[in-house]
Amino acid sequence: MRVKWRFLACLTAASAITLAVDVAVGQPTARHACFSSHEQGQLLRNDGRLRRARAELLVCARDICPAPVRNECTQWIGEVDAAQPTIVLQVREADGRDLDDVRVLVDGEPLVDRLDGRPTAVDPGPHDLRFEMRDGRSEKQSVVIGVGEKDRRIVVQLAPRPVAPAAPAPPAATPASASARPPEPPPERASSAPVVVGFGLAGFGVLGLGSFALFAATGYHDEKTLADDCAPHCKQSDADAVQRRYVVADVSLAVGITALAVGAGILLAHRSRTRPASAAARASVGPAPVRVTGAF
Repeated sequence: MRVKWRFLACLTAASAITLAVDVAVGQPTARHACFSSHEQGQLLRNDGRLRRARAELLVCARDICPAPVRNECTQWIGEVDAAQPTIVLQVREADGRDLDDVRVLVDGEPLVDRLDGRPTAVDPGPHDLRFEMRDGRSEKQSVVIGVGEKDRRIVVQLAPRPVAPAAPAPPAATPASASARPPEPPPERASSAPVVVGFGLAGFGVLGLGSFALFAATGYHDEKTLADDCAPHCKQSDADAVQRRYVVADVSLAVGITALAVGAGILLAHRSRTRPASAAARASVGPAPVRVTGAF
């Protein structure tokens, strides 16, 4: 352990010296990129972002980098390749045909532009895959990829394409001689909803008038009691209580009268609509004689 810490300390010192020389000269070299990729590759690998970690480690594994850095990056690339999971993507039509002209996104970022049946590297963990076909169709699939899982096959089965409905056949023509008078429309049924609403409002109006009578009577009684017992030195709370009863009585009276008026109007309007017409005339079309009927 001490040897490893001494090696890391020496490597950090060498990085600092190289960076200081580059800054002093004013010409950054590729060696600076070696140390930066060495550090970023470790962080990305520890964070599970193996695809980006491998790209960084390839930079610090070049021959131009110092031997200690190059050797560590080369070793880490092998470890990342062993832990890097791969998936094989496949999209099939409802009839079993494979599609290759499909764009795939992983977690909203482009993964591949076409499907070729070869393994594709992804990071371990949960992912949301989106398959976009060129004709505008798309499918989504959520997967959880394990560390070191290789060539996992993910197959998307597309639903059948919707069939356009056939155009309706034109109606068959009928001879003019067989034409009859048009059918009479069915009689309209009188809805019972207005009756229910009308009687409901009328009942509510009666309750409002009853509430008016109750609160007005109790308010008058309490006012007379206060006038006989403690006027003009009664408690303000007692006077306010009497005033509240009068306010409730006034509101109840207004609501009761309004509900009665509206309910009566609804019932009268419904009755006038359902009353039979005073006269009705019917005429037949064709050679049949005209008939006129009336009711008065």
